[in-house]
Amino acid sequence: NCSEGLVTVPLGIQGKEGFYVPNYLLDQEPSLSDWTRSGTAKMLRGFGAVLLGPPRSWAPAFSSSTALAAALGLNMTVPQSEADYMALILDSLKWRAPIAFYQWRPHMITSNYPVQEVTLPD
Repeated sequence: NCSEGLVTVPLGIQGKEGFYVPNYLLDQEPSLSDWTRSGTAKMLRGFGAVLLGPPRSWAPAFSSSTALAAALGLNMTVPQSEADYMALILDSLKWRAPIAFYQWRPHMITSNYPVQEVTLPD
């Protein structure tokens, strides 16, 4: 409740951010869904996968993604803008390119495309 007499109610939607991998990669290598296992970086590199992080303008997400990539020993591609970011994801999914990318749910990509959130290390 707000002091101005407005009433707020929860909508029931809870967002969650993480990294996602397309199902077509998981079909080839199911263990790519769990990044807590050793060898994740080697497997992703073996597929020639691009790790796509968020644009720098998404400051908190950019910082945490950069730290994760460093901890896993992965190079992260950083798009210049949100438009570039979305185009890279959508083109990769269209052409079934090997990609892992930062995203959140609910979002149109995680809701409408066959992708799965991976398990990340603590």
